[in-house]
Amino acid sequence: MHFPEPQSFYNSEHWNNSERMAEADAIGFTSEKPDKMNSPLGKPDNSMVYNMNYKQKGLCLILCMETFHKDLKEKGVGARNSKNDKKELESIFTEMGFEVRLEENKTADDIENLLTDIAKEDHSGRGCFACVVMSHGDKDFFYASDQEYQIDALAEPFRGEKCKSLFGKPKLFFIQDSSCHIGLV
Repeated sequence: MHFPEPQSFYNSEHWNNSERMAEADAIGFTSEKPDKMNSPLGKPDNSMVYNMNYKQKGLCLILCMETFHKDLKEKGVGARNSKNDKKELESIFTEMGFEVRLEENKTADDIENLLTDIAKEDHSGRGCFACVVMSHGDKDFFYASDQEYQIDALAEPFRGEKCKSLFGKPKLFFIQDSSCHIGLV
């Protein structure tokens, strides 16, 4: 990925196509140049740091799959017990100032609809979005309650033009599969 020089990056002509907007969103810039932190102590320029001074730190969606449809059980996808993990995550994200939503045992269609609906919300009063997935899975997918769900599809509703109120803000995705491997999207 090519990162333009900072001066040209903030030039309004740079924002004319959605591909560049998605690129900018991916690296965390907005169309306005961030304020620099001027410190007499000579601290580094903070223009590359996300602004988290919002009414609410963000929204955290926890997707927890503990039970699976019969056809997945026949493939060896068994039940999980995430009771303690769910409580801990809810507590941690709440303490950090997030609104937390817990969704359990959703189908792939339910997850897609849920993410699309969340992306359509007004996030202007939030600093970021976080999504935690707890399920069985592999490198490229996790199991919804009924079928595989591609990990890359989690972020799609939140890219660039699709979710303008989160544009330039962090979107964090944490995946915990059944063998306790944790991945980031």
